[in-house]
Amino acid sequence: MPKFNFLGIGVVYCLIYIPNVLAIKVGYTGVSVGSRVKSVSAAVFGFVFPLGAFVLPFAWHVEQILHWLLRGLRWNFYNSEGHTETFVLPAHFIVLPIVWFGMYLDWIAVKWFYFHYIAM
Repeated sequence: MPKFNFLGIGVVYCLIYIPNVLAIKVGYTGVSVGSRVKSVSAAVFGFVFPLGAFVLPFAWHVEQILHWLLRGLRWNFYNSEGHTETFVLPAHFIVLPIVWFGMYLDWIAVKWFYFHYIAM
Protein backbone atom coordinates (compact mmCIF):
# COMPACT_ATOMS: atom_id res chain seq x y z
CA MET A 1 0.00 0.00 0.00
CA PRO A 2 1.43 3.41 -0.89
CA LYS A 3 2.29 6.05 1.67
CA PHE A 4 -0.60 8.41 2.21
CA ASN A 5 -0.62 12.06 3.08
CA PHE A 6 -3.47 13.37 5.21
CA LEU A 7 -6.58 11.27 4.39
CA GLY A 8 -4.75 9.66 1.47
CA ILE A 9 -5.23 12.67 -0.79
CA GLY A 10 -3.95 11.82 -4.25
CA VAL A 11 -4.76 11.94 -7.94
CA VAL A 12 -6.67 9.36 -9.98
CA TYR A 13 -5.85 9.75 -13.67
CA CYS A 14 -6.72 8.28 -17.05
CA LEU A 15 -4.18 8.14 -19.89
CA ILE A 16 -4.67 7.05 -23.48
CA TYR A 17 -1.94 5.45 -25.55
CA ILE A 18 -1.06 7.09 -28.87
CA PRO A 19 -1.11 5.54 -31.53
CA ASN A 20 -2.87 2.58 -29.83
CA VAL A 21 -6.08 4.37 -28.83
CA LEU A 22 -7.80 1.09 -27.99
CA ALA A 23 -6.03 1.04 -24.62
CA ILE A 24 -6.29 3.33 -21.62
CA LYS A 25 -4.40 3.38 -18.32
CA VAL A 26 -6.16 4.11 -15.05
CA GLY A 27 -3.81 4.91 -12.20
CA TYR A 28 -3.07 6.71 -8.98
CA THR A 29 -0.28 9.10 -8.11
CA GLY A 30 0.55 11.01 -4.99
CA VAL A 31 2.85 13.43 -6.80
CA SER A 32 1.99 14.56 -10.34
CA VAL A 33 0.37 13.21 -13.46
CA GLY A 34 3.13 14.74 -15.58
CA SER A 35 5.76 12.48 -14.04
CA ARG A 36 3.59 9.41 -14.72
CA VAL A 37 3.05 10.51 -18.32
CA LYS A 38 6.82 10.76 -18.83
CA SER A 39 7.61 7.40 -17.24
CA VAL A 40 4.86 5.50 -19.07
CA SER A 41 5.71 7.19 -22.39
CA ALA A 42 9.30 6.00 -21.99
CA ALA A 43 8.11 2.40 -21.48
CA VAL A 44 5.74 2.06 -24.45
CA PHE A 45 5.79 2.44 -28.21
CA GLY A 46 4.52 5.94 -28.96
CA PHE A 47 3.43 8.08 -26.04
CA VAL A 48 0.54 8.60 -23.63
CA PHE A 49 -1.82 11.55 -23.35
CA PRO A 50 -3.80 12.43 -20.19
CA LEU A 51 -7.57 12.37 -20.70
CA GLY A 52 -8.35 13.51 -17.18
CA ALA A 53 -7.28 13.54 -13.57
CA PHE A 54 -8.94 14.50 -10.33
CA VAL A 55 -7.81 15.00 -6.75
CA LEU A 56 -9.67 13.32 -3.93
CA PRO A 57 -9.18 11.76 -0.52
CA PHE A 58 -8.56 8.01 -0.46
CA ALA A 59 -7.53 8.13 -4.13
CA TRP A 60 -5.67 4.83 -4.01
CA HIS A 61 -8.83 3.06 -2.83
CA VAL A 62 -10.91 4.64 -5.60
CA GLU A 63 -8.30 3.52 -8.15
CA GLN A 64 -8.47 -0.04 -6.78
CA ILE A 65 -12.27 -0.03 -7.10
CA LEU A 66 -11.97 1.09 -10.73
CA HIS A 67 -9.45 -1.70 -11.38
CA TRP A 68 -11.85 -4.19 -9.82
CA LEU A 69 -14.74 -2.95 -11.99
CA LEU A 70 -12.60 -3.29 -15.12
CA ARG A 71 -10.89 -6.57 -14.19
CA GLY A 72 -12.27 -8.44 -17.22
CA LEU A 73 -10.88 -5.81 -19.63
CA ARG A 74 -7.27 -5.87 -18.37
CA TRP A 75 -4.52 -5.99 -21.00
CA ASN A 76 -0.79 -6.38 -20.32
CA PHE A 77 0.21 -3.93 -23.03
CA TYR A 78 3.80 -3.35 -21.89
CA ASN A 79 6.29 -4.66 -19.33
CA SER A 80 7.11 -1.98 -16.78
CA GLU A 81 5.73 -0.47 -13.60
CA GLY A 82 1.94 -0.14 -13.80
CA HIS A 83 1.51 -2.52 -16.74
CA THR A 84 -1.51 -4.18 -15.11
CA GLU A 85 -3.40 -0.88 -15.08
CA THR A 86 -4.10 -0.95 -18.83
CA PHE A 87 -7.59 -1.77 -20.11
CA VAL A 88 -9.12 -2.24 -23.59
CA LEU A 89 -11.79 -0.26 -25.43
CA PRO A 90 -15.05 -0.83 -23.53
CA ALA A 91 -13.30 0.55 -20.44
CA HIS A 92 -13.23 3.99 -22.07
CA PHE A 93 -17.00 4.27 -21.72
CA ILE A 94 -16.91 3.30 -18.04
CA VAL A 95 -13.87 5.24 -16.81
CA LEU A 96 -14.08 8.52 -18.71
CA PRO A 97 -17.48 9.61 -17.34
CA ILE A 98 -16.26 8.82 -13.80
CA VAL A 99 -12.99 10.75 -14.26
CA TRP A 100 -14.70 13.71 -15.94
CA PHE A 101 -17.35 13.83 -13.20
CA GLY A 102 -14.54 13.85 -10.62
CA MET A 103 -12.89 16.74 -12.48
CA TYR A 104 -16.21 18.61 -12.43
CA LEU A 105 -16.53 18.07 -8.66
CA ASP A 106 -12.96 19.34 -8.20
CA TRP A 107 -13.84 22.45 -10.20
CA ILE A 108 -16.97 23.02 -8.06
CA ALA A 109 -14.93 22.60 -4.84
CA VAL A 110 -12.25 25.06 -5.96
CA LYS A 111 -14.86 27.56 -7.07
CA TRP A 112 -16.72 27.24 -3.75
CA PHE A 113 -13.49 27.65 -1.76
CA TYR A 114 -12.50 30.71 -3.82
CA PHE A 115 -15.82 32.52 -3.41
CA HIS A 116 -16.22 31.64 0.28
CA TYR A 117 -12.69 32.26 1.56
CA ILE A 118 -10.61 34.22 -0.93
CA ALA A 119 -12.91 36.65 -2.74
CA MET A 120 -14.70 37.90 0.36
